[in-house]
Amino acid sequence: MSDNNFNYTISIKKIEKIQAKLEDKGLIIDSQYNIVDVIGKLGYENVILKYSPFFYDSFQNYKIGTKLSDIVDLFFFDLDLRKEVFSIMQLFELRLKSAMIEIISSYISPNYNNYVKSGNFEEKYEYKNKKGEVLFKTTRKWLRKRLKQYRNKLNREPKVAEIIPKLYFHEIEDWYCLLREDLKYKVALYMKFGPGFEVFQSKINVEEATVFLLPMINLYRGYRNQAAHEGIIFNYYDPELRFPYTAYYNGQKLIPSDRQYHCGIGILLLLSYLLDPDFLFKRFDASLEILIRNYLMNHPDQKDIIKEMGLDRVHILTKDKKYIEF
Repeated sequence: MSDNNFNYTISIKKIEKIQAKLEDKGLIIDSQYNIVDVIGKLGYENVILKYSPFFYDSFQNYKIGTKLSDIVDLFFFDLDLRKEVFSIMQLFELRLKSAMIEIISSYISPNYNNYVKSGNFEEKYEYKNKKGEVLFKTTRKWLRKRLKQYRNKLNREPKVAEIIPKLYFHEIEDWYCLLREDLKYKVALYMKFGPGFEVFQSKINVEEATVFLLPMINLYRGYRNQAAHEGIIFNYYDPELRFPYTAYYNGQKLIPSDRQYHCGIGILLLLSYLLDPDFLFKRFDASLEILIRNYLMNHPDQKDIIKEMGLDRVHILTKDKKYIEF
């Protein structure tokens, strides 16, 4: 018992030292949250250290009036946002799996021995940055090996409609990226238009059909990596993730080169709108609106978060001003 009390006393003293340093930097320790609970239970690195930079001035001190509750509330906002991002990712995954099943079954074969043939795949797929450096790579050999492992687990030849639902999302991504170009094109059309997509085949070229799908796949991969390392979600940014078009509205560039306009949330919302305005976009957009409104209701001075999330120009494309009228 005495050892436990001794350890607890040491922890309290450590937290008191951290509190003193935070106060020296201008942070107000208000009573909404107990700093001992915040640091002792959630972790100094996970909350204070990670989310403080959003409240810093140019001298790396806290902006005047910044409270402990401001930082903790942003942490919880980001936690809720993480859930919504993964929810929309799950819907996207289901859409992609459904499209893959339909296209592979219809244009190759529903039978294992046919859809795993080498001729249905590219030898390899590489995602490169502007410098030509490979950021992501997968190969036909690796994927076919994984499919064989699933077959061996089932101890029979699975139909494509049986094996695809069992695959991890990254395996589905790899499969899509390795598909022959004509099949990749058809999957993208099915993703956008659903059954009856053939009507649009003669009106849309391959690039137009696939240009939004690969960036979404790469963006989701980035979010998974962020989540795996407990990274920040609301202003997640990867310089290699870009809006696929240089778009203009009334002579004004829709997506400027500024860092925040390539934030994952803004790009994800735009891509969702362009891929599926009536399902993916509406659901994600409604969730974002609720989250942001609730956050700004308690933190009206934090409207910059809309810009940090890359959302302050989204209304131009979607004809919706909600993200600039809080």
